[in-house]
Amino acid sequence: MEVVVATTPPPDDPPDKSWILGCMIYLCGSVVINLGHTLIRLSHVKSQRGPGVWATVLWLAGFGLFASGDVVNLAGLNLAAQSLLEALGSVQFIS
Repeated sequence: MEVVVATTPPPDDPPDKSWILGCMIYLCGSVVINLGHTLIRLSHVKSQRGPGVWATVLWLAGFGLFASGDVVNLAGLNLAAQSLLEALGSVQFIS
């Protein structure tokens, strides 16, 4: 008596590697968010010393970077699984 083992034929297409690109995009977005947050804090420190234009410019630049980092993270979420990317979100705290 012969034993027959069913096997799955190999896929014709190579495996999708877009999750790697999604991870890199998400990491870049996390660093940009951190930079934006730092600029916003710096603008608050400068505004406590006295009113000035630079505090407003820093705040606007920080807000713009923060918002654009979130958009970049959204692009990364389209390419990779959230369960993978949220673990990489801790980069915000060490960058």
